[in-house]
Amino acid sequence: MSATSPRSEQRGPSRRAGRAVPGAVGALLRLPRATTRYTVSRVHVPMRDGIHLVADHYAPATSEPVGTLLVRGPYGRGFPFSLVFAGLYAARGYHVVLQSVRGTFGSAGEFEPMANEAADGADTVEWLRRQPWFTGRFGTVGLSYLGFTQWALLHDPPPELAAAVITVGPHDFRASVWGTGSFAVNDFLGWSYLVSRQEESGPLRGAIRQLRAPRKVKRAISGMPMNSAARTLLGEGAPWFESWVQNADHDHPSGNHGVIPPRWTALRFRSCC
Repeated sequence: MSATSPRSEQRGPSRRAGRAVPGAVGALLRLPRATTRYTVSRVHVPMRDGIHLVADHYAPATSEPVGTLLVRGPYGRGFPFSLVFAGLYAARGYHVVLQSVRGTFGSAGEFEPMANEAADGADTVEWLRRQPWFTGRFGTVGLSYLGFTQWALLHDPPPELAAAVITVGPHDFRASVWGTGSFAVNDFLGWSYLVSRQEESGPLRGAIRQLRAPRKVKRAISGMPMNSAARTLLGEGAPWFESWVQNADHDHPSGNHGVIPPRWTALRFRSCC
């Protein structure tokens, strides 16, 4: 079962306020015109270990939905993700589930990058199957970590998965972290810093933090030993980083969930979801 908020917000092309940005983005992406209004409801999706992940369900106000999309990521469910990966599709007839992964933005559990995405993705699909509005097949979409969650689902692809649109999404985080033989400290210390602080303040302070991050990271990596220097920057907010630094044997502490089998690096697309 899942808990659904009784409060929902209606959005779409008939609402004048806020139409300019979605309209401009839709035109930039050369999308067809929006066709319907939609509502957004908060849902809580159960996982096999008893915790619940928070998601927003975008439901088009049409009796003939085009399909269903699943989007999973750690960066929140607000703008720009709410527009680019949810609102634009819902306004064109798609049901969209925009979910915060474990340990982020209200979802229970602890965020451990890459460790739980295969299992949690599969549990989310199991929940999806039970929803009365589910169209029978679904697609996934997203970039960066939102791309990795798609690769993780493809580790054991469900039969209902019709298409996956992965943009700049690594399928092998071990190669990303240790692929050159040395630890990619600049990239992953910066990423860990931003992710560990992203829920502490609003979007404006978050943007300022992102602008200042390169300087802070540069200062941190000049210190030795690396674990101590990183802890000065990260505090207790990113415990995964030290395990990455210590894993010089390239073995991800979560097992094989940081790597997707090579047979899926060539994606096969089926008909529309």
